[in-house]
Amino acid sequence: MERFSQPGSFLQSLILNPFERLISLKSSHLRQVTLMLLFCFGGDGDFDFIDKNFVATKDRHGAYASLFSINYKPLLTSPTDYFRSRQNGTWSAPATWESSADNIAWQIATEVPTKDANTITIQSGHTISISNPVSLDQTVIEGILELQTGGVLNISDGVGDDVTISDNGVLQIVSDGNYLSSINQFPGANINISTGGKIIVGNGITPIGNGYEGLATSAINKWNDGAVYEWNNMNTFATSGLTYFPNAGTAIPIFRITKVSGTPGGSG
Repeated sequence: MERFSQPGSFLQSLILNPFERLISLKSSHLRQVTLMLLFCFGGDGDFDFIDKNFVATKDRHGAYASLFSINYKPLLTSPTDYFRSRQNGTWSAPATWESSADNIAWQIATEVPTKDANTITIQSGHTISISNPVSLDQTVIEGILELQTGGVLNISDGVGDDVTISDNGVLQIVSDGNYLSSINQFPGANINISTGGKIIVGNGITPIGNGYEGLATSAINKWNDGAVYEWNNMNTFATSGLTYFPNAGTAIPIFRITKVSGTPGGSG
């Protein structure tokens, strides 16, 4: 059945307008009718219709509009839902996210994604910041994921790649915490940096913690042809005893130095 893009307008025309002189539903009955119709016609849980349609008709349907706006509640997000960003924001704010049980019908999330999510997508044009410990898996970065001071990435090992940085996607480190305490890849968990994807260490202004060379010297992370590791850090990077992009094979990743202080070298 075709999905209605404006469920509120549909409900208004179906319920309120034809029966505005006759309708006299109890609050509980009205809620049941609303839920039934939303499920049948693909309501996406955005619920903007409550404000934009029913409340706007309050002059004619005041009592009924109030019943809808008071008694209709959003469906709760399941930890195993699909998640995607809906705006710039912090990972820890549910309003940053949308969730979906089927990857088709979306609603504003009522909780934040974790490693239990089906998939997590940071959409292009969005910047999501992390300043506290989070768990993740099956995560695709199309926008920017910014690891700030206090943030910890606990990356679990699931099916396939665990974090994928897509073309034009960015994982940026701006934390003063060290690599070993800020990025925890469980055994087998990997980061796949696609062609055009980037890991940027630093912002060129604030000193960053030590050891983030590990993202590029890890034997489990996948660096594809044209993937970018960018050093934009006031500190120097280590080279002694290290092999960058050890499993690149015939691929040629890019080591880009935007900013560095002193002479690179040492063991980090």
